Amino acid sequence: MSLPPAVQKHLQRENLGAGGVACLSFDSDWRLTARSGAVRELGLDGENQDVLERQFRELCHGQSPTRGGRVPQVNLGNGHYADLHLVGEEQCFHVAVVDVSERLLEEQALQQRAQENKLRSYQQGRQLRELRQQLLLVEAERDAARAQVLELAMQAELQGQRLQGALDRVDSEVRRLLQLEPGQGGRQRAEQLLEQALAQIGHLSDDARQALARLVPQAPIVADSENEELDIDQLAAELFRGLRRLIREQGVKLDLRTHRRSADPLRFATGSVLQTCQLALWQTILRSPG
Repeated sequence: MSLPPAVQKHLQRENLGAGGVACLSFDSDWRLTARSGAVRELGLDGENQDVLERQFRELCHGQSPTRGGRVPQVNLGNGHYADLHLVGEEQCFHVAVVDVSERLLEEQALQQRAQENKLRSYQQGRQLRELRQQLLLVEAERDAARAQVLELAMQAELQGQRLQGALDRVDSEVRRLLQLEPGQGGRQRAEQLLEQALAQIGHLSDDARQALARLVPQAPIVADSENEELDIDQLAAELFRGLRRLIREQGVKLDLRTHRRSADPLRFATGSVLQTCQLALWQTILRSPG
């Protein structure tokens, strides 16, 4: 059954498609007089007349049948959602039931995609903030490491200057004592001074011993054992014999003064080993009969 002419004009005027539209016609007392349009598709054909009258009277409560009205997105209870349009005539009025289920599904899909995009944007923003925080932490750790390296370098430089000054003073005093007359005990006093200096500097660490042993591969010294102490006098004797042999063969002048060490901690350790060995070398020179 086709839709009433008044309903068709209303649909055209409101630019609503005729497909998926059912019409329920009522008299002025809300008694159902006719059903037309897509009543079967919208599940309105099997409903009891009394049920439909009561249901639509409640749904359209507050609307004027003569002036018309609209009730949006009504759940028909059968999987369909519809907009209700009231179209009035002289002796009756009609309720046009326009199916909007597909439109609502599209709107819900759009809303869901918008929420997903919003959530994705929020997650990306949070990940970006976390990444920035990690970068800040890395930069802070890097700055702290740089500051620590600079501090260690300054400490190494200061310690190197102090050690160099002490070695220079010992070196100068030993040279002065060796210039004394034989009867003034200069040689003995020089040996005592060197022993005191070595005692103040302290024992070489295991790493320093191994580094010193690698500097003199020809020296028959084992520095890998944890229980065996490195004989500094024996090492100094090996160094002295090598230096004396070099002096005799090539005429090289023996100079025990050390060069200024680098602030690099590894090179500083090596320089400290060599400077400590310098005192032992002096001690060996004084003890050596040649």
